[in-house]
Amino acid sequence: MVDDAPVLTVLTTPARNGTYQLGYTDADQIRPTEPGYYVIVSDFAGDDRVQPFRSSPADILERFYVPQPPAPGVEVTVTTKATPEAFVGDPISDTAIVEGHVPDGAYLVFRAYGPYSEQPMMGEEGEPFFISDEIPVDGAGEYESGVTSVDTAGLVFWVETLHAPDGAVLAEGFIGAPGETTIVHERPTDVTVTTKAVPEVTLGDPAHDVAIVTGDVPEGAMLVFQAYRQTGAEAVCDVENLVFDTHDELIPVTGAGEYVSAEVVFEEVGTYFWIETLYDRDGEMLHRGECGAAGETTKVVEKPVTPSGPPSLAVTGAGWSWAGIIAALMLTATGGILWFGRKLALYRERTGYVRDEDLAAELEELTQE
Repeated sequence: MVDDAPVLTVLTTPARNGTYQLGYTDADQIRPTEPGYYVIVSDFAGDDRVQPFRSSPADILERFYVPQPPAPGVEVTVTTKATPEAFVGDPISDTAIVEGHVPDGAYLVFRAYGPYSEQPMMGEEGEPFFISDEIPVDGAGEYESGVTSVDTAGLVFWVETLHAPDGAVLAEGFIGAPGETTIVHERPTDVTVTTKAVPEVTLGDPAHDVAIVTGDVPEGAMLVFQAYRQTGAEAVCDVENLVFDTHDELIPVTGAGEYVSAEVVFEEVGTYFWIETLYDRDGEMLHRGECGAAGETTKVVEKPVTPSGPPSLAVTGAGWSWAGIIAALMLTATGGILWFGRKLALYRERTGYVRDEDLAAELEELTQE
């Protein structure tokens, strides 16, 4: 326990109201001597007005970790991003981002510990419930752990280890490292959420998502909408491609019904994945959508090109328009009919009754006059 742990240093501050920053000067520096966890415990003996106080060694805000130094001659770093949140039974995984020079034959191993109600002390984490296969690392890039799941709620901590071909550790994470915790929630059974995002918009036009909530919604529930731009062949939704987030403007959910997100104008052509998350009044997740789920995609397309109209007629002194030309043609045709009818009437007055078989000859004669 912490009482049996060696003391690195002791710092003293006045016991009065105020904010005291420790470790910022040479006089009060905190200098770790070896890799591992360190915890800062604050003690106050108390006086005639204030009770004694001692901070908890389990407070994760009062802990820091010193990792193992890299192997001599090795210039490689590994950062990670685990599934941030999930429900009991949902698949969870970790991703390692390897940078630098990696020796041939190197490999990664991922371990998952938990679930815990709080972060365990060093040496108290127990055995991992998940150990990945040895994953070959052939250079800088992203490497997946494979998926697993848990059957109880709590905190799952991931630790990744990069090994040299002979098994030597080149880089290793630690329990509680940033981005290496998955919060597993109990799966709610009395509320469901389905969605229908705007399927397609033109670049520059607003888009939104709609959540349809059914069931018994707890008082104080809130909705959050997020949108992620597709950057590869697979549907991926993480902080790197997050382009829209309403966590700053939570939408109150007062009961079953439809809830519309704020409008957003996406700045680039492409495909965008929506995820909706429902929280209770205490911030516990009741529901979270899936990345790339049906009905949760908006496609942004280029503005259509307006086809040009028929070529304009040359402008002349006469000032003819299409309407004028059509009217003139109609008048010409009508005048021709009237002229021909008048000619035929005069011809019949001169010659009397005209037989049908003589009509062709009459027409030829009339047209030559």
